[in-house]
Amino acid sequence: MIRFLAAFRRIPLTIIKDAVTPEDYLARNLEVLQAVAEDPYVAGCDFVGEEINDIITLKPVFRGIAKIAARDPSFVIRIHAGENDSMKDNVSHSIECVKDSLAQGQKMPHIRLGHGLYTYSLKSRKGRKTLEELKENHVVLEFQLTSNVRLNNLNGLENHPLRQYLAEGIHCVQGTDGAALYGTNSIDEQLSLEKLLGLTSEEIMSMKNTESAIIRESQEAYSRKKKTFAQLLD
Repeated sequence: MIRFLAAFRRIPLTIIKDAVTPEDYLARNLEVLQAVAEDPYVAGCDFVGEEINDIITLKPVFRGIAKIAARDPSFVIRIHAGENDSMKDNVSHSIECVKDSLAQGQKMPHIRLGHGLYTYSLKSRKGRKTLEELKENHVVLEFQLTSNVRLNNLNGLENHPLRQYLAEGIHCVQGTDGAALYGTNSIDEQLSLEKLLGLTSEEIMSMKNTESAIIRESQEAYSRKKKTFAQLLD
């Protein structure tokens, strides 16, 4: 079963031959997402692109997404955050953007943060606060070593935070960030995490259990949305 996250570019594409990105491109994307969000194959949305801006600048878009999530409790909001060390606030700011966009009494949607590689030291005041926010809001962090190395965002493993997150009880999974782009697959990524970061079998199993729960919830969501979608078509 393959489901999709509708991608929003956090910054406009700047290298497109004979094309100009309209100023309202994010608003247009949001309109499209509102139209297709009921489709059972749409699992949620994804903020992608170079991490050169504070995610807080996209807060108006999150307000529209929060309204969609209110209609679909299974809706996933995935954000590329903490991918490079120039934006250490983006992990906590991503959670803040979602929380501040919710209607009164609205439950926190499912949040996945792609990377989570860089934030303030987890032993610092800001770092501990970020850990509390991740736990409190059941945020899932996904890690992909190949992408981080290929994009020159990781040149050393001694300070990689994955094992710290796992020790703190944060939900973590492995990813590829686009297997076809980086010539990798889930087995390569698992071996990289295990051999290069020295993950134990217990830590690997913890990540697998998180992923298994996500897959189970996704399958249930697909079945519910498929039934509702069929009723809408009628």
